[in-house]
Amino acid sequence: MIKIESIFKYFTEDRIDLLQNGLIRFSPPKEFNDPFETFPNFKSMAPHQDIDEFFESFDSEPGYYEGILEDCLANDPRFQQLPDPYKNLMAGIAERRLEAIRPEMSKQIKVFGSSAMKFQSKSKILMVETILKAFNLSFAILCLTEKRDNLLMWAHYANSHKGFVLEFFPNHSFFDQNDKPTIAGHLRKVRYTLERPKFIFFDDNLPKDHVTKNWVDNLIWVKSKHWAYEEEWRILSTLNRCEKTITNGENEIHLFTLPLDAIKSIYLGCRMNDERKNEFISLIGKQEALKHIKMFQAVPDEKEYKLQFLEIEV
Repeated sequence: MIKIESIFKYFTEDRIDLLQNGLIRFSPPKEFNDPFETFPNFKSMAPHQDIDEFFESFDSEPGYYEGILEDCLANDPRFQQLPDPYKNLMAGIAERRLEAIRPEMSKQIKVFGSSAMKFQSKSKILMVETILKAFNLSFAILCLTEKRDNLLMWAHYANSHKGFVLEFFPNHSFFDQNDKPTIAGHLRKVRYTLERPKFIFFDDNLPKDHVTKNWVDNLIWVKSKHWAYEEEWRILSTLNRCEKTITNGENEIHLFTLPLDAIKSIYLGCRMNDERKNEFISLIGKQEALKHIKMFQAVPDEKEYKLQFLEIEV
């Protein structure tokens, strides 16, 4: 069970459609406003010793390269379409077992492969870019917060107080969708640090029950202390669970099903216009699936720089 009483999310006023269609946006990290999202200090794909041992042994069996080439020649339709002289030439190279180039080829593959997996020199940039691209094509994140009254977040994420905030039941099954300790489907608190954590993708030196924790603590749920005021929580999902995708210029908006009974309350911004406010009141009052939701109006406090929330009877 999640040990938090309430969890919130800020929206612009046009996202009233969320209450109508029950779809909420999860975003790939590349669409966030922080360039360090899911971008720790990548050290290597695995511990250096493991990488060295792999490249010392991976081609030790006789015929390793030859088998790869022979398989390509047998299954590549482009090779089968070549004129016989060219096919014979390529087959002849395979038959001679590549002995002439094997030593140098092995050396170059070991050097390049080891360097790439250790994220050394220019190969690090290419490897990291490839990994981040793959992550953004596979996963999306829903960001939430512990606070309903953060003035900066009202300004940044709720269109300068014209929008609204939803309060959710954090123990609803929507926030704990998997009974296994995977990285997806669980609401987790973001950790804030001064330095980017050092991250190794596949570390066999870690106990098995620490592998998921390593990803949670150092890849997805960690941000700079500059963002600590947001008191953020997150839930990760796979993009193949997306209910609807909308193309918006160069970006895609990924919408996921949100059970309406996961919503506890709604807080209208102190600058929301009356027309939009009445739309919310009418919607909550008429739809049976929304009648359990309490509604509040944010108003500036008379003495301090803070908001008060007055309940609206629907």
